[in-house]
Amino acid sequence: MTNSMTGTDLLLLDILRHAIRGKRFQTMSLAEEELTALLNRAEEQKILPLIFHSIYNAGILRHADKQLIARYQERAVTWVTRQIEQTNEFLVLLHGMQEAGLDPIVMKGLVCRELYPQPMLRMSVDEDLLVDDEQFRPVHDAIVAYGLVPDNGEPHFEEDVEISYHYPNSPLYIELHRRMFLPDQEVYGLFSSVFSDVFEHTTTISVQDMHVRTLSPSDHILFLILHAYKHFLYGGVGIRQLCDIGLFAEANGQLIDWKQITDACQQAGMGKLPAAFFKIMETYLGIDLVKAFIPKEWQETETNIQPLLDDILTGGLMGNNDPNRMHSSNITLGAVASKGQSRHSLSGVVHSLFPSFTYMKKEYAYVGRLPILLPIGWIHRIINYIFKTTKDNDQSAIATLKIGQQRIHLLKEYGVIG
Repeated sequence: MTNSMTGTDLLLLDILRHAIRGKRFQTMSLAEEELTALLNRAEEQKILPLIFHSIYNAGILRHADKQLIARYQERAVTWVTRQIEQTNEFLVLLHGMQEAGLDPIVMKGLVCRELYPQPMLRMSVDEDLLVDDEQFRPVHDAIVAYGLVPDNGEPHFEEDVEISYHYPNSPLYIELHRRMFLPDQEVYGLFSSVFSDVFEHTTTISVQDMHVRTLSPSDHILFLILHAYKHFLYGGVGIRQLCDIGLFAEANGQLIDWKQITDACQQAGMGKLPAAFFKIMETYLGIDLVKAFIPKEWQETETNIQPLLDDILTGGLMGNNDPNRMHSSNITLGAVASKGQSRHSLSGVVHSLFPSFTYMKKEYAYVGRLPILLPIGWIHRIINYIFKTTKDNDQSAIATLKIGQQRIHLLKEYGVIG
């Protein structure tokens, strides 16, 4: 993949490096076109409140068009207000569950926000809860009793591994898990085995004077790394995910069993990706790898981080800048699933045309109800895709295949596939 990083991208990373420390960023003013590009990139990565707060009252904004600034300021304030409401609702719900004798494990969002000097500037789309099989139904009942609604109707408690909920007229969105990763997914389904004893090693943190149960430092950073890998395969990692991992490592490095982490990442087939992730954090985000106790083997791994950084910045939060890129995920997933075969690209294309049953049952409910209809689902999907690509020139099969091939080269660059 060609390096398409711009001066705007470098400036964004420099501001972000200050922002995650709660520092103001001072710089010269920018032309309106450059400033718009900077703030648009921040929106794509879902870090606009962090960036805008860091440059507020700085030279970069002082001479800018007032209407332009007001427009982005309104967006940043809207996201912060949304985050405050979401967090408060979540903590009230969590407190009610604790009062009822339930004690779910909180992952990612709420815990990661506490790593930032001003937590509400770090946006979260959802809140994640992990429970064991015994508490799966009781916690579901508590969530529904609070007023949230399951996205896909009444759950099948014997089969479902995760359930998502929305709260009408509120930004609160919850995902309830009883496994860290879906166990039947061919590329990362085995990740769950790494967390077989996760409920035995939890810890407690304080959020707004409330005790919150969460994963142990080792389990949590491993989950963050593997979760980033999952999104990398599905379309892309966002720069905010690397901020989370880096800040978590700095805050908890001495408590982390790094041998457990490196072994698990090797077992997951991540190649040089972890080393590249941390090299980006050190080089562009100012993360202190020594303070974080990052393993020597990762610190000393020689790797070209520019292709990965370019992929991160152009892909948006999770590769969702371009629908063609999201469609290409079946190509990259197929290539990883076919490790050891000589023709990764061809296998990836086949997976793109004929995805797994796990993927298809989510896209077409009738496939989930009657697995024998999987071939019909494949035909249905291909017809729908042809119709969409005919209707929308930006979403073409050719573009999807091209992006898929580019990202397969990226997988080879970092040793994920041979």
